[in-house]
Amino acid sequence: MRFPTPLIEATFLRRYQRFLVDVRMADGALATVHCPNTGSMAGLLQEGAPCLLLDSQNPARRLRYTMEAIRVGRTWVGAHPVMANVVGREAIEQGLVEGLGPIESVRAEVAYGRGSRADLVVQERSGTTWYVEIKSASLAEGHTSMFPDAVTERGLKHLGELTRVVRAGGRALMLFVATRDDVDRFRPAAHIDPAYAKGLWQAERAGVTLRALTSRTTRTQMRAMRAIPVEGRPGGKKAGA
Repeated sequence: MRFPTPLIEATFLRRYQRFLVDVRMADGALATVHCPNTGSMAGLLQEGAPCLLLDSQNPARRLRYTMEAIRVGRTWVGAHPVMANVVGREAIEQGLVEGLGPIESVRAEVAYGRGSRADLVVQERSGTTWYVEIKSASLAEGHTSMFPDAVTERGLKHLGELTRVVRAGGRALMLFVATRDDVDRFRPAAHIDPAYAKGLWQAERAGVTLRALTSRTTRTQMRAMRAIPVEGRPGGKKAGA
């Protein structure tokens, strides 16, 4: 996925009221920009860290810039969760997600279940239909990508919806997109949301497919890199490498 225009580097100062971030632009001017990430962004928000902004090029917009990434060490970490959906879709269409066959069509935001909307509904050329939920995973400990970075009732609801799909005879995929390329495995953040971790393994036992992949953000694009294994399940097994 290419950004509409190259991202602009600035310096992160602080985040407040969830959706607002103060930055220092390259010319030294201070600006308030939009933060599209509703999570805690744990481990990312260090004062003085470089960040990347997308310029809407609309001076009439209340917040002209959107923060797309922030630098942690030597790694740009994507900070816009919607971009993970775009990258996840591209990865599926490019055949990077193990278990899915050749793709006939992909639809986004499809109503299903109990008042939910699937991120994607993927139809294989064989006729098999997959309901797909995608989660943006910016949190990491060492080389392990994790989700969530805050308690997520909505995420748990999505696991329930996917589980109902497979119990009705359908196919369902939970895809985690690590918005960074410095990780080589994924596991749920049970220390942050034990209910979600438990729900994830229950969903897998019911037949929901779990997959994870890494991505890389630059000033011009964000793209899927490689599949990584899902770990942390009871019994120590792993899958999806």
